[in-house]
Amino acid sequence: MPRPWPRTTYTQARFVQSKGGWTTSITQLSPGDLVFFAGSDGTLTNPGHVGIYLGNHQMIQSPETGQVVDVVDITASFAGGFSGGGPV
Repeated sequence: MPRPWPRTTYTQARFVQSKGGWTTSITQLSPGDLVFFAGSDGTLTNPGHVGIYLGNHQMIQSPETGQVVDVVDITASFAGGFSGGGPV
């Protein structure tokens, strides 16, 4: 039976870390990896924002409730910085 997907960004990050392949280097990411950021409501060790890496320093994200899903440059300034990322 499949394991349910974690609900919060923090528990999603811990899940990805437990699978191996976690990196804190943007250059080591592959398309499809989840990428985590401190965001406005988290920290580097307890991320509050997640996106999906598309390649070429781009990611798809849902910025916040009421805003549209968009594609942004992963190197753009996100509050608190890049926590890490990796494959699911």
